[in-house]
Amino acid sequence: MVNSTAVTLRALEERVSYAENLTHIVDIAHVQKVHKISGKCGVAVDGEKIVNDYGGTFEWNPTVQGYIFAAGFYGSLLTLIPSGILADLWSPVYMLEIASVFLIICTALTPIFANYFGPWSVFALRFAMGLGEGFILPSTNKLASQWIPNEEKSTAISVYTSGNQLGGIIGIPFFAYLCGSDIGWAGIFYFSAAIGTIWLIFWHYMVTPSPAKCKTMTDRERAFLNSKPELKNSRKNQSWTFPAKAIFTSPAFISLMLCSFAVNVMASIVQIYLPTFLKEVLFLGAVDNGFFSAAPPAAQFVTKMCWSITVDYFKSKGLNPTTAVKISQSITSFGAGLMFILIGLYANCETPYVTLLMLCLNSMCFATATSGFFTSLVSLAPSYTGIITSFCFLFGVLGRSAPTIFIPYFNKTGTLEEWQNIFNLTAAILFGSGILFCIFGSGLPQEWGIAKETLKHVEEVEKITLENQGANQLGSMMLETVNA
Repeated sequence: MVNSTAVTLRALEERVSYAENLTHIVDIAHVQKVHKISGKCGVAVDGEKIVNDYGGTFEWNPTVQGYIFAAGFYGSLLTLIPSGILADLWSPVYMLEIASVFLIICTALTPIFANYFGPWSVFALRFAMGLGEGFILPSTNKLASQWIPNEEKSTAISVYTSGNQLGGIIGIPFFAYLCGSDIGWAGIFYFSAAIGTIWLIFWHYMVTPSPAKCKTMTDRERAFLNSKPELKNSRKNQSWTFPAKAIFTSPAFISLMLCSFAVNVMASIVQIYLPTFLKEVLFLGAVDNGFFSAAPPAAQFVTKMCWSITVDYFKSKGLNPTTAVKISQSITSFGAGLMFILIGLYANCETPYVTLLMLCLNSMCFATATSGFFTSLVSLAPSYTGIITSFCFLFGVLGRSAPTIFIPYFNKTGTLEEWQNIFNLTAAILFGSGILFCIFGSGLPQEWGIAKETLKHVEEVEKITLENQGANQLGSMMLETVNA
């Protein structure tokens, strides 16, 4: 879509250190014919900079690209808090449907806006998409809190967030193919809009807000879910209250917000900027770039599913939920942080598969976050899952937008040294959030996390149940006496 070659050339022309050197523009199919200094990928034998040419339609500089990437995050900031309140009060199913319609339309319009109205029209469209995206996580997490018992939460979260990885595994190579075909980059947006439409149809006819409204489950399944107190506590609030002081002074909640920021910084780099890193540092062609970009999500997907199932198994055997989320988040914060440092030190285009291994290990560490802070998020406050998700992912949106600021600041010409600064900063953010979560994090409902009216309702239901059981036992005793 963007002609990064032209953008890089312009950046090089502005650097005094390159003023006397002409720049090689290299078609990656012939890059093997260019002799390079060992360890200095992208540098010719005479010291000139080699630009890996992918072509492209638009010459939008890194600053403009950063604004466009961040536009969706800015839009989310406006809807995250209202969507959290609505998720606790209204139907999260309907909220997701409305948001999806909005996103599908904006996605389909993107190529038209880009071709005819320029980059700032795309910025406006991405901002509008962000308004819809702000409804997704609060609604999804509220649904999870109404359907999934504690001992199955990590596995369930891994399943319903696996679309992020499947999109990378399937989407990136397929989209790389589309870019190289006669269809071009516009086909990516039209295909995505079509897939979204198909998904929306299935969603509308198959999903219900809670077990009580589901017409396809068995009585045994419904009885099992109704026996779980955390699901009773997550019922929709009829008169919504918000214990603001208790929430914002809770160390567990504060550590959640910081983890949300850190994990989303990492997600933004891996999901948005990884292909750029592979192009600039490993000097990969478009097809190889698609493969290298798809491999880490594949490793993340397998690890996430295996880890979450294992964690939930041990929780069913007595592992404390708080211990489970702290172990899981520690792997993400410290393991992924360490891998970022190693990638910055040892990435090299002459040993690309070593770098790929480190990228896969990084994503495998990232995978355990769903059993860490994310599971804590849907467990901490059953009555307020929607709104605390909004506040946590308000920080998450800030985290996702942060790389759109510091990556253009550090990365001017695509050297490994520039990327090393980016990776070290990301590692520091992950380390800091991990330390705080290990100290203050929790995987159990907090006292402030259950609304008083919900507690009263649950107590009344349990009282009625006990009275009915007593009446049934008395009736059975009387019947036995008569029969005797």
